[in-house]
Amino acid sequence: MTATRLAISLTDDQAQRLRVAAAEANIPHGVLGRALLVYGLGKLGNEELEAVIEQETASFRESRSKGGKTATANRWHNKDEPHQKE
Repeated sequence: MTATRLAISLTDDQAQRLRVAAAEANIPHGVLGRALLVYGLGKLGNEELEAVIEQETASFRESRSKGGKTATANRWHNKDEPHQKE
């Protein structure tokens, strides 16, 4: 088996829940994360999982949109930077 590193972003609450659950099970949080991933992959197509996927997709898009709007606002409204448009 070869391994590939994959980075994902978690909310602070999600990361804390993962750490606590792993500590309670006395296993590394990476092991619990992989176990949850394997379990979730096995449930692809399940209506409940699809609802969670839709919710996470909407949350991701909202977050990206906010980040883009903030970056645009900073780019165009920060006149202290010499490369900014006035």
